Amino acid sequence: MFKKRRADAPIISTIMLMAITLFAMSITLSYVNSTLTRRQGENDFESAKIFMKNLGLQIDDVAWTKGRVDTVHFTSQYGQIEYLPDTIQYTITYKNETNTVATQVYKSSIFMFNVPTEKYYLDEGYYESLLPTEVTSLVFYGESAPATRVFAIQKSAVGGNNFLRIVIVPILRLRNYTVTITGSTLRYVRIYLPELEQGSASPLPKSVVLTGQSIRTETIQNITGIDVRVDFLRNGTLYDNEFFKFPDITQTITFTGISQVETYVGSVKLDYGA
Repeated sequence: MFKKRRADAPIISTIMLMAITLFAMSITLSYVNSTLTRRQGENDFESAKIFMKNLGLQIDDVAWTKGRVDTVHFTSQYGQIEYLPDTIQYTITYKNETNTVATQVYKSSIFMFNVPTEKYYLDEGYYESLLPTEVTSLVFYGESAPATRVFAIQKSAVGGNNFLRIVIVPILRLRNYTVTITGSTLRYVRIYLPELEQGSASPLPKSVVLTGQSIRTETIQNITGIDVRVDFLRNGTLYDNEFFKFPDITQTITFTGISQVETYVGSVKLDYGA
């Protein structure tokens, strides 16, 4: 009997060694898979930042030419794109020296690239402005100023899902200039705002096709300044200024003289092709 028990010892040792080896291999494989998943998620996120920044710039190019078409390609393993209609609203109040002349309201949709946080996770509350690199006002000035904002944010409570999001938001761009004719100076202010429309969509898109649809224009005479306000139309889902991070939700702009204000709203259709 003792001889039999001694014979069992090598078998038990071998089984224990095999179990320990399998356990160690499972831990190693789990770590390798987790590392590979995170690395792929990181690649998706970095590629998405470049893609969305380029898309924001292309929206500005397409918006002001009816019929113009441009295509932006992207690759992703985990990312998802999402169009969210009527998310924010800009209200522009036009004033002269004594009172309010007119008020115009413009609703705006947003476009997002979402990377699941289970694939790639940064700190909760992470925020990075991609276009422009710094946001200091509600309205952007100058001919070379962007007409879209692009930023990355991780805010898990938004939308009921846990995503690291890269967001495109149409913004107001203002440009002023003067024309002198026979000794008299005429002042003009132009305001630009892209408007996003959703076209066709496929479940697994690999490109976004941008098409300039139309340009709406409005002209108001004898204006000395404007008040601009942004409102958030989806407060129930937490798409508020904690998400968009505008420096302020209101801005007052006073012109250097009595001006003619021309507002241009360029419609851009987004088709998600395979």
